[in-house]
Amino acid sequence: MWTTEQDIPADFQIDWTYLAGWFDGEGCAGIYPNSNNYPRTMLIFTSTDEIVMRLISEFLQANNVKANIHINGSHNAINHNWSTSYGIEVTRKLDVKFIAKKLIPLCITKRKALTEVFKFLTGEEPIAEEW
Repeated sequence: MWTTEQDIPADFQIDWTYLAGWFDGEGCAGIYPNSNNYPRTMLIFTSTDEIVMRLISEFLQANNVKANIHINGSHNAINHNWSTSYGIEVTRKLDVKFIAKKLIPLCITKRKALTEVFKFLTGEEPIAEEW
């Protein structure tokens, strides 16, 4: 999207609507087994755009979400001439529930997966009136 931080428009800001669009295209929500085969919820954001990933991480952290960027399989990128991929994994239950509740009314393609994660964590359907 941007090649340097100077390319970012001065008035650009990440908000929940932007994040929902990004998540619909580049995100993943699910319930996965941990090493003890115990189910855990996770939201994953991925991209080859390091600048946008940093902005997303900063936005989530400003909303008290633990969201650190990591590099996905950089050895494969070097060996196969692929772009380096960056990821943010949100696993803390409180954070997953908070983000899912914010994104469910805004997402289209990932709404069902987010709803399943929210329901797994709370035992309840998200309330449509809160949308």
